[in-house]
Amino acid sequence: MTATSFKQLQHQIHLRYNELSTRLQQVAKHLLEHRSTIAFNTLASIAREADVPPSAIARFSKAFGFENFNEMKILFRQHTLEETSNYSERLQVYRRLHGNHHDKYSPKQILQEFAHYNTKSLSNLILDISPEDLDRAISLIQNANNIYVVGNGRSFGIASYLSYALSHLGCRVLVSNGLGAMFPDQVQMFDENDLVFTISFSPYSDDAINTLMLATKKKIKQIVITDQHINQLTQHSDVSFVIKEAQIFDVFRSLSATQCLVQTLSVAIAQKNINAEIASMDQYI
Repeated sequence: MTATSFKQLQHQIHLRYNELSTRLQQVAKHLLEHRSTIAFNTLASIAREADVPPSAIARFSKAFGFENFNEMKILFRQHTLEETSNYSERLQVYRRLHGNHHDKYSPKQILQEFAHYNTKSLSNLILDISPEDLDRAISLIQNANNIYVVGNGRSFGIASYLSYALSHLGCRVLVSNGLGAMFPDQVQMFDENDLVFTISFSPYSDDAINTLMLATKKKIKQIVITDQHINQLTQHSDVSFVIKEAQIFDVFRSLSATQCLVQTLSVAIAQKNINAEIASMDQYI
């Protein structure tokens, strides 16, 4: 399967490295050791720096399932942007990759861009999320003794809101934030009657991956919100919600669809609770 992220490509290269020819091994070493500059350089300049003919890089790309080098190069561009956490630096990287044609956007035009792409993302959410997965997730949440929410980086805001919403519905919720490098100790508190609810997008948090691996060993139920169907987070989850968030200027990834999904789960649980209370009262009428 062709990689859809730099981490996947890196993993595939490590797995297949010994199978590659000496020339392709040379290409692999150069690409991985100079990944931060690959996104900006031409095929000719990369070949010159790697001391290989351009055709060797083209063969390498095809060996890993890409049509050509430019298609593989997209993963390096995405990785460069993702690894740049500071927004000002991220814009500078974007300008190096794509030019300065967005520099003259007014605040209103920026708002229009965000609104436009978020609208498309929300429309796709309706199509991508199945009723069965929603029902299954709601059941897992309602039946859990404790709910441990995992969300780092840009996912932390969603994790905090989910904890806030579920706690108002009478759920016992804890945001496992790993404060003080305490993730392993927090995981030790989990038991098989609990639920781990993880929110993580590429590049995936190591803490999220490690937490889910430990939860799997303890046979704890898992719900995951992520952005790819096949990754380390979805392998052992009981319910996986795969969301394609809006990406504006190829730099800023929204969270509107994820927030919408989390609110949907919370309101649906509240509705079920109300219906259960009404049914309970009806038997005394």
